[in-house]
Amino acid sequence: MNLPKNNIKRGVFLLAKKNTTCRYCGSNQLSKILSLGSHPPSNSFVSADQIALEKRYPLDVYLCEKCFLVQLLDVVPAEAIFSDYVYLSSSSKALKDHYAQLANYLTTRFLLKEGDRVVDVGCNDCILLHGYSSPYLVKIGVEPSKLAEIAKAAGMEVVNAFFSREVAKSMLNGYGTAKLITATNVFAHVDDIKSFVEGVVLLLADNGVFVVGMVHLQKVIPCSIT
Repeated sequence: MNLPKNNIKRGVFLLAKKNTTCRYCGSNQLSKILSLGSHPPSNSFVSADQIALEKRYPLDVYLCEKCFLVQLLDVVPAEAIFSDYVYLSSSSKALKDHYAQLANYLTTRFLLKEGDRVVDVGCNDCILLHGYSSPYLVKIGVEPSKLAEIAKAAGMEVVNAFFSREVAKSMLNGYGTAKLITATNVFAHVDDIKSFVEGVVLLLADNGVFVVGMVHLQKVIPCSIT
């Protein structure tokens, strides 16, 4: 299967891109609602002699006054985040239990059966895919970081790429359509939402289901201040 190359180079720092329109609706009615200064990418652990060279990016939060999406306009290049990504989801027992429960729920809720293809975008080390108890499902992960190699070593089928319409087209040719596509805590990292969603539409079977998990700010704020 010919997939777009994942050109991640360790140690290469790229400048943030400044969006001028909402990444969802395209409106230019954007208001800054919070500024937290500049920070290095999360999960970026460097040695003491590299601290002065560490790249920092603006962390300013904007609100789209048209569709009310809260977002960052200074977009950190995905390569800067995932070039040396170290967060391993399966290191958390709580997460393993959560995703096992989610996999069981999805199997029951959407009547997944033998031969159905399930795709998890941003699969990390395939923590969700490992949660499916049925050995008869065709499980495929999509992961841009080097964690894909860990999942592959554990016997999982993983596409090492940033998901997009182009990647979905290659996957469609290589695997066929999917009955279920999941993306948990992924959308917040996606700058080109249009290409991502077009990829989902392309890869999803006619009777398929797309399940997305994301943070709702209205629910986060009360929990953060109590």
